[in-house]
Amino acid sequence: MALPVSAARAGLRILQDDFSFVICHGVRYAIFDSVRGARVFECRIDGRLPIVAFIDDQGRRGPWVTIPKLFTIEECVSMTPQP
Repeated sequence: MALPVSAARAGLRILQDDFSFVICHGVRYAIFDSVRGARVFECRIDGRLPIVAFIDDQGRRGPWVTIPKLFTIEECVSMTPQP
């Protein structure tokens, strides 16, 4: 069953190891990791499944991927919504 639009925009809480974070439908986030560097991704919530697409330097969206174990803890902690 799909989430109502208002619930998807309010976000989903994701648990990764002992850390949890909230991501929201239609929002772009910046993350940083000392190995991978800075990256930007866009989030969609499809039903109850959050998917993300990384944005390249030219602003092009890559393929949609699922979240489990996708981010390092360093990236999760650095995650900030973009305007």
